[in-house]
Amino acid sequence: MRKYQAPAGNPVAVTPLGEIFLAVAAADRAGERQRLDKEIARIEVEMRAVEEKLGNQSFVDRAPMAIVEEHRQRLKGFNAQLEKLKHAREGLN
Repeated sequence: MRKYQAPAGNPVAVTPLGEIFLAVAAADRAGERQRLDKEIARIEVEMRAVEEKLGNQSFVDRAPMAIVEEHRQRLKGFNAQLEKLKHAREGLN
């Protein structure tokens, strides 16, 4: 079995049977960069909203602990997503 390593920035779909590498034309790369930029901006807005809530001592004091913990987990998830999106965006340059 041969191991194929796709070039950096190549879109990859992970399936139960393995990875599928998608060929992307130069025009598609520009569109993918725009899509990633838009998604990065959306995640950053979501992160700021959660950070503001968690930074509000009144919210943290009054909200049920489960809600505060949910917001902390959401923030972790956003950070992980943002890192992946930025990495994918860098690979398209």
